[in-house]
Amino acid sequence: MKKSTLLSAVALLAMGFTAANAQQLYITGDVTGNFAPGTATFADGQVATTEIDGDVGVLNQKTVPAADHGLTAGTLYQYKIAASDWNPEFPAGNNQWLILPDANVDVTFYLDRSDPQDGFSPANNFVYSSATGEFLAAADKIALVGDFYSAFDPPLANWAAGSEDNILLTNAGSGDTEDGLLGATFTGLEPGNYEFLILVNPDDADPYERKIAEIGMSQQGANLSFTVVDEVDNVTVLLDAATARWSIANDNPTLSAGPPFLANIFV
Repeated sequence: MKKSTLLSAVALLAMGFTAANAQQLYITGDVTGNFAPGTATFADGQVATTEIDGDVGVLNQKTVPAADHGLTAGTLYQYKIAASDWNPEFPAGNNQWLILPDANVDVTFYLDRSDPQDGFSPANNFVYSSATGEFLAAADKIALVGDFYSAFDPPLANWAAGSEDNILLTNAGSGDTEDGLLGATFTGLEPGNYEFLILVNPDDADPYERKIAEIGMSQQGANLSFTVVDEVDNVTVLLDAATARWSIANDNPTLSAGPPFLANIFV
């Protein structure tokens, strides 16, 4: 009897420990303004539709049905995932943006804390939604803008969104298999350090509102960067079209030995 009581107490303590350490996070931002039953953010009184788990080591997700989210197609919304006291918040200090091509679809929000170690950034604790892939798939153009264009010979205009000289990201899948990657490779730059952004539909008004930066789809995100050590360097930019995560590599074919020089040097 005493042994059974002891085991029960241990079980209760374990349950209590799990409950106390389980962290409930929330989807917040102007994206929730029309969520049923109508609360704008958790500060106004949280509702079930905005709750999302924040378990470490896994991909957390929450689906909001089309009948509940009330979002308008073509409108840019901002959001993040955070605890009710803003500690933690993802992404830290910044928001993500989303645009729905079709409002009559469910929207799933993701907080990936699984640390995929796949060479793409953000490396972990990154936020995106099902609208990310839908909007990128429907985009007319996805282009690179930055300060490296003037380093070509002849020089081109830097940061010229909508220019016919913009380098475009296209399907980077192998063969006829669509693997969800968009990419571009370019060469012939003068040696130096360069910054850039990825813009979605750069020909449209306010192109920098739809930028993909350090933390993915974020208007507040820092610029991406790379280094060129020789004019023959092949700089490759890849974009995961489902998550808006990115990868930068610099293959220097003049190196005589060892693997390609990787300049994934974003700081």
